[in-house]
Amino acid sequence: MAQVGSQVLVVHAANLYLDGPDPNFDFAAQVLEYARQNNVKIALENASEGEQEEDPELWYLSILQRALARFADLGICLDTTHVQKFKRFPLKEYVDRLQDRICHLHISDALGDDVGIGRLHTMPGTGKIPAADWRYLLDALEEVDFQGDAVLEIKPLTPVRIAQQTDEFFATVAQSAGVMG
Repeated sequence: MAQVGSQVLVVHAANLYLDGPDPNFDFAAQVLEYARQNNVKIALENASEGEQEEDPELWYLSILQRALARFADLGICLDTTHVQKFKRFPLKEYVDRLQDRICHLHISDALGDDVGIGRLHTMPGTGKIPAADWRYLLDALEEVDFQGDAVLEIKPLTPVRIAQQTDEFFATVAQSAGVMG
């Protein structure tokens, strides 16, 4: 990854065998060591694995926190639509618990409660994530001086139009909260 200029590699916990009741911390440690040697940060994305489990220890926020407690240099990729998808915890709780480790963002909204791909990954401000949650996220990122990348994971508009509309939405959100950007 470093050879192509990437500084962060985003993975799901399952890719590092950190999900489930018996995580393989040794495997994850080997991957993290390799990443360190190559100047690449590994960021766990809050995905949907575990969200349908009965055991709260297997819900994804718990899995992320367990991994972060074990590995000091592990980062977080916060995917806003994945938070909305299963709604085990509100976006605010993800931000509060993970804020200081967020190093990458996947930004999008969700139109409905269905899991179907057509309802996920819409432009911020067009779906079910409340404007107050977006404001909270922007404030939290400013508070920790977020320096990572934000990827707009949005369908079906053209990339230029998505970027323009997202910029306009966040400017409105920031302005209403008194945040300068």
